[in-house]
Amino acid sequence: MKELCLDFLNTRWYLTHKLNKEILADPALLKEFLEVRQLHVEAPASFETIEGLLELREFLAKILEDYTRANSISSDAIKRINYYLAISTCRRVMEQREQGFQITIQPVSFDWNWVMAEITTSFVELIGCSGYNRIKLCENPDCKWFFYDETKSRTKRWCDDRCASLMKVRRFRAKQKKDSQNEEALSD
Repeated sequence: MKELCLDFLNTRWYLTHKLNKEILADPALLKEFLEVRQLHVEAPASFETIEGLLELREFLAKILEDYTRANSISSDAIKRINYYLAISTCRRVMEQREQGFQITIQPVSFDWNWVMAEITTSFVELIGCSGYNRIKLCENPDCKWFFYDETKSRTKRWCDDRCASLMKVRRFRAKQKKDSQNEEALSD
């Protein structure tokens, strides 16, 4: 479920890349985002709902950036996280499965509070099940995509091969330019 949080946080990337749109404010894109993640909401998003989603995204992004640097979360941030976790009402239901009986937690209603609580739950699971050095922000300053570093060495710096190649080319060109300037300075 930790993927939900990363997917939600990375919707901000589409403002400056690929679509150049705010996914959370576009009804069709928001609907697609929710459907892919099997979050079926009973009512369309109101202006206040979209504002709440944008606020949640910025809050969680700031907390995650701070967490990846300092491996801690302030007590005020924890209180606010707990607020988001508490805004959805749930009930416990007994279900029979092949292995026996199980208690599941189900929302009382599939509303936007439930969606925000699910995203926040995913955030807590993300930071709870992984070390802070596994959650990363792409080092490409034009990207800033959050990703989960699954490498054994935990040294991945970029979200994907495109960003890695781009940054390596930029470093190479900067070095070439510096070397060229040094050669010009020596020949003068």
